[in-house]
Amino acid sequence: MVATPFDPWTALEDARRHVAGGSAVVQVKLAAGLVAYPTGRSAMVWYGAGDAREVLDGMGRYTGDGYRVRLRFGEDSAQEAKALLRRFRDRFGAWPRDNVEPAS
Repeated sequence: MVATPFDPWTALEDARRHVAGGSAVVQVKLAAGLVAYPTGRSAMVWYGAGDAREVLDGMGRYTGDGYRVRLRFGEDSAQEAKALLRRFRDRFGAWPRDNVEPAS
């Protein structure tokens, strides 16, 4: 199965109201501003994957006007999220601000 395109960026509350279940990659970014990482700046602060409804329900820290979320549905969402995290680390020299570095 080929992954669908990412949905548009939206507030978490809106995403929760409209999302269906299913495996998805979830990204979170700052609504405004950038985070300084060792080799650049990015608005991205978190990547994750799992059942879309369950992931969004557990993301209370990202409510309010300060953040935006988007999702991409596909059956290989966990592997896609890992690949996105590796690319982020390679580009910015660190994991996104709110992701924990996986154990070696």
